[in-house]
Amino acid sequence: MRINKKVRMNRLFGGARCLDVAIDHGVCNEPSFLEGLEDMAGVVAQLVAAGPDAIQMNYGQADLLQSLPGKDKPALVMRIDMGNPYNKT
Repeated sequence: MRINKKVRMNRLFGGARCLDVAIDHGVCNEPSFLEGLEDMAGVVAQLVAAGPDAIQMNYGQADLLQSLPGKDKPALVMRIDMGNPYNKT
């Protein structure tokens, strides 16, 4: 395993457990997935304060985590396989 991959994996799995909170539900524009996630910047700030090991986000949400100050933030697990039932291609 390459060193950069080891560093990322140790950040997630350095302890006995890993808590990864997924907030990438709103990708499909399904209103039932969005309840409680309307203020995404506020949700991200609350999650960072709670201290999970990682937050799973899509590309469009990632800047919300990276723009928060400080070095002791959860790791970013980026979802890159966007499932979109409205895409005709």
